[in-house]
Amino acid sequence: MGKRLSVIDLGSNSIRLGIIEVNEDKSFRILEEKKEQVRLSEGFYKSNFIQERPIRRAIQTLKTFKKIIEFYDTKKVIAVATACIRNSKNGKDVLDLIFKETLITFKTISEKEESYYGYLGALNTINLRDFILADTGGASTEITLVRDRKIVNFVSIPYGSVNLTDMFSETKEICDTKNIENFLKKELQNIPWLKDVKVSGMPIVGIGGSNRTFAKIHRALHKWFSLKLHHYELTKNEVFQIYSYIANLSSKNRKNIDGLSKQRSDIILAGMAPLKVLFDTINSDKFVVSGNGLKEGLIFDSLSNDFKIYPLIYENILDNSLLNIANLYFLDKNHANRVTHHSLSIFDQTKPRHNFDENDRKLLEIASFLHDIGKYVDPYNHAKHSAYLIQNLPIYGVNPKDLIRCSYISLFHENKIKFQQLPNESFISEKQFKDIIKLSIFLRLAEQIETCECAAIKSVTINIRNNEVLLKLRKNYEEYDTETEIIELSKSSKVFKKFFKKTLTIAR
Repeated sequence: MGKRLSVIDLGSNSIRLGIIEVNEDKSFRILEEKKEQVRLSEGFYKSNFIQERPIRRAIQTLKTFKKIIEFYDTKKVIAVATACIRNSKNGKDVLDLIFKETLITFKTISEKEESYYGYLGALNTINLRDFILADTGGASTEITLVRDRKIVNFVSIPYGSVNLTDMFSETKEICDTKNIENFLKKELQNIPWLKDVKVSGMPIVGIGGSNRTFAKIHRALHKWFSLKLHHYELTKNEVFQIYSYIANLSSKNRKNIDGLSKQRSDIILAGMAPLKVLFDTINSDKFVVSGNGLKEGLIFDSLSNDFKIYPLIYENILDNSLLNIANLYFLDKNHANRVTHHSLSIFDQTKPRHNFDENDRKLLEIASFLHDIGKYVDPYNHAKHSAYLIQNLPIYGVNPKDLIRCSYISLFHENKIKFQQLPNESFISEKQFKDIIKLSIFLRLAEQIETCECAAIKSVTINIRNNEVLLKLRKNYEEYDTETEIIELSKSSKVFKKFFKKTLTIAR
């Protein structure tokens, strides 16, 4: 058993718990995640005092979390409180009461720290260098300007989904949104550096339950249930359409919306308003949802500073997550690297016969490295298991649609190829599906080159002639007999000709 860490985020709307295990090989995995909506900031707006009922809800939730932490025998616990505790007149008294009843010690973090940890959680899991980070909680919204992956400016405005609902109670029902939007516009006009962002066109990255709800509703409307929420992308118009849709429904009718939590239905419009107004304020047409925020930022900080196993800021997000997954699932990294090397070599040498770009090459690289990850589940029909794991494992630096494409590349390198476009994957066009099959053929050839998994083949040389693609193997040692690899490669000649319109010839 590795070392374990628990992180608790006592937010103004929800309390979150994360428990991770860090292994000797420097890999880490999530053992448990819990979230409970307690609305700590409910009724806070009028008096600046946290009310008795929210306090009791929070304490009951934390008692449950404490039992979970004890079950996992966690030695290190990081517990932080945010805006509601920070801005309340009785915040210290509330934390003292929490400690008395749960023995959990909370640290109240500053606005700057809250912004920083949210930035860290998003930065290490979304492959963007320049963006505006919007973290909408229950009682505050943090807006952070990131350039070249560094924080340039940040601001925290003391308004979130819960206290904005208290201030603009009409947002619970069908309403004209002018009042809440005008209020928030005045707040944003007091942020001088936002004026410089107007001409930048950089994307907005959203953290928090209200911001994630945009993606949940959009995903449900299209029935794209195979897509993960993290790194989910929407346009500005799609954000506005969902916001308008919510504004024209009562709280009762909102409860019937797929993708919207019934618990959040009365506060969702006020929670969405900061993002809508931010889009009105700056020149951006792209919204990226981050499933990771403050809690994950605290984890990354601890992995670097307490466990000393990772840099604080990842230089290569994708490589970090692939290496972590490889270690957790006992992947044969040497074999995976050789297959990846061969598949990319074939991709590069056959460029005259395809129109793939660098993103396609990246997807082939991911699928090639993880093509055997399904053996962790069962070696039999492992490509099917690999496809499922690729769709669901925490692979960072890639958007959800591209992860689905990766999963198909892995699936088809071994399974019979069929055009079976499912309704919940309608974002893949017929042309894109055929491109996926072509990429899977590169992986198939690379796997056949590595049939014996003995590192016998050093490299592959491709020579493209009029109607023929000649493939020649270079051995690592002269005495090795390549007959097995040649027989396996010949099995792909039919499908190669079907999709590339060339005869595949294996040189002897």
